Amino acid sequence: MRPARMLMQNSVFAALLLLLPGAASATLLSALAGTSQSIGALTFAFTKVEIAGSLDPTQIDLSLVSDGLGTGFDVTPVSAGAMSVLNGAIADVKLEFTVTATTGITQAGNHLVGTAVGAGSSASVSELIDEAPAVDLGVFVASFASLPDNVQDLGATLFTLHVTKNIVISADEPGSASVERLSQRFLVPEPTTATLMMLGISGLAWSGRRREG
Repeated sequence: MRPARMLMQNSVFAALLLLLPGAASATLLSALAGTSQSIGALTFAFTKVEIAGSLDPTQIDLSLVSDGLGTGFDVTPVSAGAMSVLNGAIADVKLEFTVTATTGITQAGNHLVGTAVGAGSSASVSELIDEAPAVDLGVFVASFASLPDNVQDLGATLFTLHVTKNIVISADEPGSASVERLSQRFLVPEPTTATLMMLGISGLAWSGRRREG
């Protein structure tokens, strides 16, 4: 195989790898505060983790994820029932973090998978982004209605976001509520990846035509 063609094929392969879903190892909420973790073009610095109520921070973890929803993290229970409350109980998880992006962030969103049994039961998330005050990324699941997905444009390309997120799980009496997964995602434009793929594909096509000629 000619060196030029091999280089182009390797470029395409590298670009495809960047587009494939990926995840970093999970970190328990009990050890999250004060840590900094990176995935792709994003770096998360977690400044505060507070849990009120019956939830156990050693049974809840956070994993950095890049998938079809974007790049960010998932908050999930380690064991069944770790993010659940029953019969009038309320639990609250507060996360404060800063996310920086070398290529900028244009969109943010929350995706919630949860359950609520009982007229007054709910699992909800509220989120404040200091740099985008007009963006409301709240999501919730309740017996009367639900808004499990909320994705919005930030209105500009921002390179640093300061985020305060509250996860509230509240059960009716009698009743129950739980969170199975909360996905926080950001859209990060990566023009270099698209450019690399186009160059690689164009190079392969050119190489094939040259060989046929």
